[in-house]
Amino acid sequence: DKRSASASEVLATSLQENCRAAVVADSRSYGKGLIQAAFPLSDGSGLIMTVAKYLTPKHNPIQGVGVSPDLILERSQNPRQALSNGSISIDRVKAIINQCRIPGSMTLTVEKEGLLFPLRYRSGS
Repeated sequence: DKRSASASEVLATSLQENCRAAVVADSRSYGKGLIQAAFPLSDGSGLIMTVAKYLTPKHNPIQGVGVSPDLILERSQNPRQALSNGSISIDRVKAIINQCRIPGSMTLTVEKEGLLFPLRYRSGS
C-alpha cells in the first residue's frame, strides 16, 4: 500500500512481473526507487547523492510511480482477513499468477549511470 516503499516495492514488483505472486493491497505503493549514497566532505559535512534507480523487470521505473496491486482491498482490511473471510479467494490469486506464468528465471534491473544491470535468479526446477 502507500506506506510500502523501496525494498518492499522492488521485491513485490519483481515477483509480480515475473508471475510469481499477486500483489494484494488497498492502494498503489509509495514509489521510492532511488539508490542514494552519502559522501563525506573535507569540511565535515556530507553530500547525499542519487547514484542509481531501480526498474521493474519490464524496465518500468518504481520512483514516483509505485507498484499497482493486482487485487484491491478495502482500506480496513488486511490480506489475511480478506482471505479468511472470503473477500478474496486463493483461486483468484492463483488465476492472476497463472495468467502471466512464464517458466524460467526472475529478473530485476538496476540502472546506474545510464547503464542497465539485470540481476537474475534462476529457479532450481
